[in-house]
Amino acid sequence: MEASLTSASSRRLAAALAGRLGLAVPLPCTVGAVGDQVVVRGASGSACWSSVSQILYDDDGRALEERTETIVRSVLSMVQDCVMEESAAPWPVTPDGVLGMPGARVGDSLVRLWFGHEATPAITFPPIGFAEIR
Repeated sequence: MEASLTSASSRRLAAALAGRLGLAVPLPCTVGAVGDQVVVRGASGSACWSSVSQILYDDDGRALEERTETIVRSVLSMVQDCVMEESAAPWPVTPDGVLGMPGARVGDSLVRLWFGHEATPAITFPPIGFAEIR
């Protein structure tokens, strides 16, 4: 039986996402977490951020797993937009030369995240275990 995500901390999820995304974002961009927000900073002094708690705690009738997927895709999209704005180039690019779109899936007690096609991603990140974000 698969464990469900019955609760999640917005601060822990933001920190987990920032830690993983920070491994792949090209310099001069950096990624960090401030409270429940994932923040991207560029060399120009620009900053972009995305709040995790707004969707996480908005009980709109969807399961927490579905809302978590939405959050992760939203954060990935924000990071991608900021990096492309800073670099004036597409990021990341898949092996077949197209822009890798954000992807996320929650299941098997893990949050998986990537850019590109799930089967052939441009970038994939270490999964986030449910225990890490509770």
